[in-house]
Amino acid sequence: MLNIRFVFMLLLLFSVNCGGNADQVVETGAAKESASPPAPAPKKSVRNIDFNNFTYRWYPRWEYMLSNRTEFALQNGKANVEVPSGSNEPAGFEMVNVKYGDVTEDAGEEAVITIKMDVMGNSMPHVVFLYGLNDGEPKMLWSHETGDRADEGLRDVAVTSDHRLAIEQYNPDKLVSTEGDATAVGLCCPKTFTRTFYKWQNGEIQKVHEETYPNNFKDARVVVGSGIGN
Repeated sequence: MLNIRFVFMLLLLFSVNCGGNADQVVETGAAKESASPPAPAPKKSVRNIDFNNFTYRWYPRWEYMLSNRTEFALQNGKANVEVPSGSNEPAGFEMVNVKYGDVTEDAGEEAVITIKMDVMGNSMPHVVFLYGLNDGEPKMLWSHETGDRADEGLRDVAVTSDHRLAIEQYNPDKLVSTEGDATAVGLCCPKTFTRTFYKWQNGEIQKVHEETYPNNFKDARVVVGSGIGN
């Protein structure tokens, strides 16, 4: 009789322990099923690109270039370049401004970057880049070189509300005397500037319209960053 009671107690203890383990497995499974899915990766933005520390795969298309450079790298917004003796190519580059806007009408932003070139003499040319993203990586979509002050020098850059890229450049104007004689104005003092509109069409930037305005300054100052009208 004692042995029967002993066996019965062992069976009861075994049954309780097995029931506890079964409950534990169910609870663990439920916890796994109720776990939240991993958060999606954040969408990449061109604003995350540090264009002040960036390698630009481009070089001026000027005559009398003695080197075959294809790129320059900014560090903290500047780059110094070793120039061959007798060359007129840039000896340095400096960041002026970065603007953002949807130029390609893809519901994302592109970066419009203005960089000043340091060349021999007192010339003041600039280059304007348009950069977008391709599979999350920066891609140059367009570049535009400007001249020196009154000789098509840069005045301003903007992205308009209707997705156009607007670039203002000074004009090589002439002064006409009362006798009808025409004299070119100095590089320092252009009388007018032209605002040229570019639009992304058929997978590339194309010029679509231009307007000429009187220059409201006494010099050829660069005003990138102040914004211009549509």
